[in-house]
Amino acid sequence: MRILLALALACIPVTLSATTLVIFRTPTSVILATDSAAVRQDGTGRHHMQVDCKIRQSGRWWFLLGGFLQDTDVDMRDWVADRLAGASTVTEALASIDDRSLHARISANRNLWSNRQAGSPLMTIVIAAKDLTVGVVIVSLKASDPFEVMAESGTCPGSLCPTGGYYLVGEPGDAPPNQLLRSLPDWFKAANGAAAREWIRRQIAFTPTLARPPIDVLQITQAGATWIDRDPASACKE
Repeated sequence: MRILLALALACIPVTLSATTLVIFRTPTSVILATDSAAVRQDGTGRHHMQVDCKIRQSGRWWFLLGGFLQDTDVDMRDWVADRLAGASTVTEALASIDDRSLHARISANRNLWSNRQAGSPLMTIVIAAKDLTVGVVIVSLKASDPFEVMAESGTCPGSLCPTGGYYLVGEPGDAPPNQLLRSLPDWFKAANGAAAREWIRRQIAFTPTLARPPIDVLQITQAGATWIDRDPASACKE
């Protein structure tokens, strides 16, 4: 069984705008891959910038976070890491993230989601462990009035990451349609590190102001986790 996800997200105030995340799960490994683009919004407007590593480890889990990164002085990656640290099962891990605290934190940042279209993604967290368990939490706007912030979570495969599927998630109009999405190329279906890196490389070439290097690719197997493509300019830890 194989799961393919290509995720591109766009959110504010500190956001990974058109950032590209690729997650593969095969019977022998999980691949987590990402670019390094971010957008910071302040009183003077939107500022494109490079963010340090989006892939982190906490306890038995590796996680990749896209979307809402900053809550005043709180880095959401640190918040997620603290929550995951003691979780021993995927059910515990997902419950530790997808709770009232996360919902309230995002809902309180009204400028993050006001005036956005229903269904817009605000935050995505993917977690994985060396037993090849994969879980996902997706925070978005309820797709009908009133536009409430809602969160969904589950394991993969499942409704949020169906077998053989992929997702392009982003604010409509944030980036032009990528031709790769019309039909998944054969090389992408290889579901390996090279395919993940090539997908992100092409997205960077397609929208260079919205996605940018360095590209980092982590492979998780039952033996542990290995950076199989860690850019020399990356801030990801060895």
